[in-house]
Amino acid sequence: MATPLLPTYIVYPAALAAFSVTANVYILGGQIQEVKDDLKDLKNDLKDLKDNLKDVKGDLGGLMKELRGVVKELRGDIKEMKRDLSAVVAHQTALELLRMSVAEKLLKDCGKKG
Repeated sequence: MATPLLPTYIVYPAALAAFSVTANVYILGGQIQEVKDDLKDLKNDLKDLKDNLKDVKGDLGGLMKELRGVVKELRGDIKEMKRDLSAVVAHQTALELLRMSVAEKLLKDCGKKG
């Protein structure tokens, strides 16, 4: 006896549903792979960013060290300028006292002659 065949109104929709599910699983699998690839790319980008930040930190450390050296030199220069300024003021004061002394002596000499 022959096996009874399923009616086409049952077979076609079932086959169509099976194909639709298979297609959706395939599409979803592709999307999952894309997400995995994107995550891998992000991981690599984060690693690169981390390396760049290390480089920046190293550069900043070098700049800070250099800046400390410049500040130290400037402090030394300022101290030297203060000493020089003090010496100039002392010389100016001595010259002013000398002028006053000479002026007094000239006034006394003029007073004796007159």
